[in-house]
Amino acid sequence: SLIIIRDENQYIFGGFASVPWEFNPVFYGTGESFVFSLKPEFHAYKWTKSNNMFIYAQRDGIAMGGG
Repeated sequence: SLIIIRDENQYIFGGFASVPWEFNPVFYGTGESFVFSLKPEFHAYKWTKSNNMFIYAQRDGIAMGGG
């Protein structure tokens, strides 16, 4: 899935999740997931292999990437 966010400063950013979202008490997913910025400039932040913190979902929020 793809998530795209525009904040109050008009910055645009988001992430690509390579696996379906599910409630999970720990991070999960694969190195195909990544986060990115579109505005003010494009940049993709791919897996550095320093950890396995890809996506995380709980009822009160989600997270992508970590560390």
